[in-house]
Amino acid sequence: MFLQNLNLSLKRKSKNNHHPWIDLDAASTTPVSGEVLHAMKPYWNEIYFNPNAIHAAGQLVSRAMAYSRQIVADYFSTNANKIFFTTSATEANNWMTESCAQIMLPEKAKPHIIYSAIEHDSVIAPLLKLEHEGLITTTVLPVNDKGIVDIQALEKAINKRTVLVSVMAVNNEMGALEPLALIGEYLNKFRQQQKTFYPYFHSDAAQALNYFAWSDLKYLDCLTFSGHKINGPKGIGGLALLNAQMLKIMNPLIVGGHQEFNLRAGTENLPAIVGLAKALSILKQNTVRDNNYLFKLRSLFWKTLQEHNSNIQINGELNFSVPSIINCYFPGVLASDMIAGLSEKGVLASPGAACSASLGMPSHVINALYHDKQRAQESVRFSFGHHLGLNEVKEAARLAADLYTQLSQLKAKV
Repeated sequence: MFLQNLNLSLKRKSKNNHHPWIDLDAASTTPVSGEVLHAMKPYWNEIYFNPNAIHAAGQLVSRAMAYSRQIVADYFSTNANKIFFTTSATEANNWMTESCAQIMLPEKAKPHIIYSAIEHDSVIAPLLKLEHEGLITTTVLPVNDKGIVDIQALEKAINKRTVLVSVMAVNNEMGALEPLALIGEYLNKFRQQQKTFYPYFHSDAAQALNYFAWSDLKYLDCLTFSGHKINGPKGIGGLALLNAQMLKIMNPLIVGGHQEFNLRAGTENLPAIVGLAKALSILKQNTVRDNNYLFKLRSLFWKTLQEHNSNIQINGELNFSVPSIINCYFPGVLASDMIAGLSEKGVLASPGAACSASLGMPSHVINALYHDKQRAQESVRFSFGHHLGLNEVKEAARLAADLYTQLSQLKAKV
């Protein structure tokens, strides 16, 4: 009964009875597309067999899983045996960082890991934990006010103990597109000079799958990805090892079975794997069309905001970010108040990553750009999916600007 009531509640129109939910939180998650759902459906209740079973039905679905793995591998220009499925990009980030932390260096030197100040918490948290346990040392790379990593800081921080550099491809809160090729070129030179495999170069690509400059892949040693950011299912993500040398340092994440090449035990989530592969196939076909449309949506949103209230500012710079995300600063009004007010009007937005938004903490990403906690508390992320219409986006921008005006005036009277 609870689930039925919840379903009705989510479908219900908002209080003004004119606007259904306008979802401007696509960076948090996206709806599963009809094509993806259709591809997944048989593997739930028709050909539902265990892909590890040796009977004919098991082998049939095992081939479906192998086919899906190959699609994912082709997307990242790597081999199928370098694709490892996990429940999420968060799990994959934890697995990768903890494996790198256990690399054995000469003279028992402590591994050193470098990461950017705007990484997702699923990279930052395990590294802080490992450092607290005395297993590694870390260096945090600053970013400029556009959200772009300071490469000179990387050059100063790197040393012979550095085993990993982690820089996300696209920031999940303000959309900054990081210069992976420039970072990769520098790391290649460093490795050549030091005659070493290290440091490996990792990128959290959860928000970047439709924005990759594919030439960047040649600079990466590994990347992590997620299904539900690209109109695929939740509960599926993965780790792509683009450098075969990394196969030697990955430690088993879960033991007790031979799945995922003996590195992650447990029966595979075949419907989700099939759905992820289908979502990537669709993405590959439609990237240019979808991105052009997202540019149109973001431009319309920002133009409409400015027309209704010119005091609203952008965090970062649109020319250096992907078209699906815009992060706006509402001076003098808390993000929590904006989001609550917008929700009442049927518009969905977020203060930042959904994984940490519920904690009520100011965005560490916006704080890294401006070193201003107040600004971080007064910033809202709006993110767009191709399921949105132009009229919806224009209406959401008008509602946001008008709400900001109302809240500012109320605060001025206090």
